[in-house]
Amino acid sequence: MAQQLLTDSRITNESLMILKNNLVFSRMANKEYSKTFGVDGAKQGDTLNIRKPARYIGRTGQALQLEDQTETSVPLQLSNWEGCDLQFSSKDYKLSMDMFARRVLDPAIATVAQKIDRNGLLLAKNSVANSVGTPGTPTNAILTYLKAGSNMDYEGCPKDNNRHLVLDTIAQATIVDALKGLFQEADEIGKQYTSGNMGKAAGFEWSMDQNIITHTVGTLGGTPTMSLTANQSGSSITTTGWTASVTNLLLPGDIFTIAGVYQVNPQNRQSTGQLRQFIVQSPVNSDGSGN
Repeated sequence: MAQQLLTDSRITNESLMILKNNLVFSRMANKEYSKTFGVDGAKQGDTLNIRKPARYIGRTGQALQLEDQTETSVPLQLSNWEGCDLQFSSKDYKLSMDMFARRVLDPAIATVAQKIDRNGLLLAKNSVANSVGTPGTPTNAILTYLKAGSNMDYEGCPKDNNRHLVLDTIAQATIVDALKGLFQEADEIGKQYTSGNMGKAAGFEWSMDQNIITHTVGTLGGTPTMSLTANQSGSSITTTGWTASVTNLLLPGDIFTIAGVYQVNPQNRQSTGQLRQFIVQSPVNSDGSGN
């Protein structure tokens, strides 16, 4: 019987399947636009424009009030390239796919998967302003996770069984142990016992990822207030009252609020009564005057 040699396409397809199975955080990302890449004759390049849904005001009463159809988009550049370069011998190409996957692909693709998840989690840590709990402190209080869901409700996120929580291993162990005696479906308790995973609870599908990044808060210090400079705009804002001459006063991922600036529900356009959270994008130092 003739030996069927492994081909590049067979190896690639097997690698992609292994990669998908190894991803945790990244597997839950929106893949709506993935089909626009790699299309023969219509290459997308390295930048994708993510379309934002149109928003309308609506009307009260019977009188016609036409509204413009305005759609905006946000550019997303594929700027991270991860890989694991290997060299195969002719002997390797003669192995069965299962044997080749176990010896070569499994450990190599696992390395790539960890890099992809790590990049995604770092982006989330430094980009998502809504925050609950205390940085660096695992919580066994279900209320903290329910508050995360409440924040999503305030932001107009749909309750459609696509909400996920991704915890590090100690945070998962802490919450599973804390909730083991609470009311839960028998099937879910059984899964928790046998797998050590939280499963589905509190409106979320729970997962564990070893690549979760613990946030370290900046030095802080002082009693900061907004600068008296009026009409500030742009990507930076001036504040006063900090401890003078401090390096790394704030770090990327730190959360801050501004008195009188409230979160607004995007659907009804009403204040939620909660202060709007903002996130620091780059390290911040204070000068000799505490600015």
